[in-house]
Parts: sequence; structure tokens; C-alpha cells
Amino acid sequence: IYLGGTGSANLLDDYEEGSFTLAITSSGTVGTWTPSFNAGYYTKIGNLVHVNLIVGGTYTSGSGTMIITGFPFTASVGSLNISINEYRYINTGSYTTVKGIEMSSGGAIGYLYLTGSSLPEAAVQTSNWSQGGTTIVWASGSYRTNA
Repeated sequence: IYLGGTGSANLLDDYEEGSFTLAITSSGTVGTWTPSFNAGYYTKIGNLVHVNLIVGGTYTSGSGTMIITGFPFTASVGSLNISINEYRYINTGSYTTVKGIEMSSGGAIGYLYLTGSSLPEAAVQTSNWSQGGTTIVWASGSYRTNA
């Protein structure tokens, strides 16, 4: 389909919709992920991937940085962050809130980041994730891909 003219720059030749399944793991000792909520939907137009997701469950006995895996496409260098709409049962400690999901360049994984008024950004660690309760993250946003 051509939009606004018939030149090659106006050709929309890459459009896709679908769903994906996320999982949680960690950078250190890998713990046990027991999902309660897990739904991801995407729309890819050209090199831009828009996602809506909910991921929730328990993660026990792990250590290190929390990692969300299973995004539908690998992220390109300089990719965008995905905004967190709402979250429950993430201990932010001295930080104000969970800022978003930062996509890893060249990977189909993302990292949750904390932010605070006078603190540098910090990745969510397994100690921030609810140990024994069900942590839930709702998010939507876009990131770039080379796929």
C-alpha cells in the first residue's frame, strides 16, 4: 500500500501483528519463575515495534538483575524504552518508582529500571521483586528493530 504518493519512500511493505509470551529470569543465579499473568501483543510497522503487555508471577531463589525475556523482535541500537503503565509488588526502596523497561540492544530482552528524584537510574534486582507475592507489570510502548 502506498501512502501519500507512489514513490518507494511512500510504500508500506512491512506490517505485522501478533502475540508473544514473556518470562522472567535474572542475571545471576537463575531462580524459579511461576507465571500468573502473561500476555503480550505487538504491531510492527517497518522497524518500529509497538507492544502492550502484562507479565506477573512469582520469582524465587534467584539473584542479580531482573530480566524480561520473550519480546517478539530484537532491539536495535538506540532503541526506545517501554513505559510502565502500572506495577504492583516491586519494592522500590529509596527510589520513587519503576521508570520503564529498557530494551537491550541486539536482544529480545528488557530490564526494569528504577528512578528517583536525586538518585541515578538503577536496574530492578531480585531483592526488589516480591519474594512470595505476585508481582505484576503492565506496560506499553515502542522500540526499534532491524528485523
